[in-house]
Amino acid sequence: MAGTTKEVVTIQLGHYANFVGTHWWNIQESSFVYDPGVCQGPKEINHDVLFREGETLQKDVTYTPRLIAFDLKGSLNTLRQEGTLYDITDEAEDLKWPSDVTLHKVDVTRKNEFLQDLDKQDLCLQQEKATQEIPHQEDEKGEHTGADRGDVTPDVFGSKLYNLDKSVSVWSDFLRLHLHPRSLTVIEEYQYENKEDSQPFDIFGCGQQLLCSNQKLKQQVEDKLHFFIEECDHLQGFQLLLDSYNGFGGLACHLLEDLTDEYSTKGLLSFGVTPAIFENSTRIQDTHRLITSALTYEKLASHSSLFVPVSLNGALWGRKPDLVSFPHLKYNALLDYHTSAVLGASLDTVTVPYRLETNAVSVAELTDMLGSHGRKVAALSASLPFPITDSGSLVETLMTHSDSLPWKPLTPYCAKCSMPFAQSSVLRGVHGNLVKRNLAPTAPKLLRDCSTVEEVMRLYLTDMCPESLNVSWSLQQACQVTAPFPHIFAQDVSVNGLLSQKARPDTLGVSSVPMLSSLQSSPDVASLVDHLHTEATRVNIKKFHKFFEAGLEPDDFTETLNNLETLAQQYSTDTLL
Repeated sequence: MAGTTKEVVTIQLGHYANFVGTHWWNIQESSFVYDPGVCQGPKEINHDVLFREGETLQKDVTYTPRLIAFDLKGSLNTLRQEGTLYDITDEAEDLKWPSDVTLHKVDVTRKNEFLQDLDKQDLCLQQEKATQEIPHQEDEKGEHTGADRGDVTPDVFGSKLYNLDKSVSVWSDFLRLHLHPRSLTVIEEYQYENKEDSQPFDIFGCGQQLLCSNQKLKQQVEDKLHFFIEECDHLQGFQLLLDSYNGFGGLACHLLEDLTDEYSTKGLLSFGVTPAIFENSTRIQDTHRLITSALTYEKLASHSSLFVPVSLNGALWGRKPDLVSFPHLKYNALLDYHTSAVLGASLDTVTVPYRLETNAVSVAELTDMLGSHGRKVAALSASLPFPITDSGSLVETLMTHSDSLPWKPLTPYCAKCSMPFAQSSVLRGVHGNLVKRNLAPTAPKLLRDCSTVEEVMRLYLTDMCPESLNVSWSLQQACQVTAPFPHIFAQDVSVNGLLSQKARPDTLGVSSVPMLSSLQSSPDVASLVDHLHTEATRVNIKKFHKFFEAGLEPDDFTETLNNLETLAQQYSTDTLL
């Protein structure tokens, strides 16, 4: 594929964004096929779009995300900022110091069982490689020595079940792949979860001014961007995953403005994520998040090719959360590890169109279709898992959803599911033999005449959304949810993700699931923007001096509110197309 892959650079900003991103990368890495001989079916995903091949100083080939991720000091736990792929040696340097040495004891965080098994697996692979490079030796009895045996590789990604709910505190606690040494950027000025910190990173302006006040950090970021961009042969654009409710929203907007100026012809797709619940949050903290969200949403809608707000709380900025409920999921809304898994799987599925091996569209083409007429904010919906039974068919499943679309909105205040202006839908994990299996003779003739997944989806979406611009894609590969994906599936979901009347034993996890996800330019976005505008208008901004100390002017906030009001009007169904 040399010379034909159109690369995308990913930028993650914020702790929750990194939670979502970690699941996203884990899902992709779990679908890699390292041995072409065991590959089942055609290659559907071109992983080179988001991943890059490299080489260590020991000439080992590496395959890492084309990623720059930002987080605060103290947020990495056991993960080293420079990673471990490019270590030159583990031996301690022979330091000679002319005077006394004082030792300071520092508590070392213990890795959880999953990370320990990953380390064991890496060690086994290193031993296996060393064995291949060392000629077989025999002892005096003519038997092979231990040099060519090594330990048995732990079953990290197989049938072993991990319960990480109580051992995941940060996103690196369940990161299953290696990152490039240039990927991680730690903001040293702000401490992660420092309860005594008088200057938390929760204000839009703190992030917006960060690269202006810290020239060293600015240079680091520019160097990392140029490193990943300049090695691309056919850069098609950027995807941003960001916390849209804290200082990372301001930092993202600053970076986005720079990218827009320098790469105006490239696609810029932004996903703003927010946790489902902020536990023990004060009223002042809630208001800070509201103001920051208003400033972030307005900027992202202006500078992104397309901006998609995402959360499992359908009533952000409201007094009580309205959690999205899936009929076959049992997630804990208080655990970022759980909620980010749902969002990560949904984003991995909906971004398939520009990662396909054949007939892919570009980020710019996708965002242009959904962001026309000034509607730069889109809504995300997903069905996890897609509810097809182990004895049913695709046609039968869709017929049971003839009155409502078979997905749940993951963009706040978009539960009405109005007729979209345009939508891009992806169905994965449904094979051709499931199209009409056991189909009743009473099924509509149009559906009975369909022979492929693509034909069924095209007909269904046209029937359900006749006034919409509908595009859809399908792939056989299901969404991989092996370890360390959390155990959030109900027991009626079988190991292969199909619904079953026979309960799945507790000793078995779900390895993969069929999934349907959709990006929509929808009139419902007006409700999202209206709620944000209404709640932000109620705030007396003059009482929140921290925003002014961070560079906000009263007129700037007034302009933000006016722009949000104008943005909501773009989604009026009375607007002439």
